[in-house]
Amino acid sequence: MAGAPIPIAFVTSGESIMTTIAVSGASGKTGWRVVQEAIARGQAVRALLRPGSQVPEGLQGAEIVRLELCFQTPTGSARR
Repeated sequence: MAGAPIPIAFVTSGESIMTTIAVSGASGKTGWRVVQEAIARGQAVRALLRPGSQVPEGLQGAEIVRLELCFQTPTGSARR
């Protein structure tokens, strides 16, 4: 069936699967809201923040990870 979602795992009665959601930009407006919603829904959350970012209020319950997702060359241009 075209466009049908692909199941990642099957859960039978009485079983549960715990997943951790990683959210980059968790100190920004959108990322912060995604973290809040995931925590409210009972999900385990790993909040990814840049090393120099302040941890905003409201991320209690999330695992805070400081991570630089890209690096700069000596000339200052970003590399992927």
